[in-house]
Amino acid sequence: MLLTGHTVVYGGSFNPPHMGHQMTCLYLLEALGAQAVWLMPVFRHPFNKELAPFAARVAMCEQLATPFGARVQVSLVESDPGMTGRTFDTLSALVVRHPERRFALAVGTDILRDTPLRSPSWNLDRPHLEGRNN
Repeated sequence: MLLTGHTVVYGGSFNPPHMGHQMTCLYLLEALGAQAVWLMPVFRHPFNKELAPFAARVAMCEQLATPFGARVQVSLVESDPGMTGRTFDTLSALVVRHPERRFALAVGTDILRDTPLRSPSWNLDRPHLEGRNN
């Protein structure tokens, strides 16, 4: 699936960010044609995973993003008041805040293993994000 014109939300613990994360950014941009990648470190892990301080993980993500210039940015949206750290809630907020953007979601294999796409249900059969409550 090509991601031309999409902003890819690449969320995770980034505890710590590593070369695999950077290679994923490169793949999203160059192989899949994403317009931008937003690294989104979780502020408070929804399953209480112990994490390094948020500011330290943000700083490391900023270093990881540097070689990509403006095409890869670090988003602090997870630290906004009222955010739960749950992917669905974060993406829903981004869709409302940025209606001009088409979003796609990149996740690590750990989330695919640990998350059976819980309720609210997800509709990911299109290249852009759609979420709906049942």
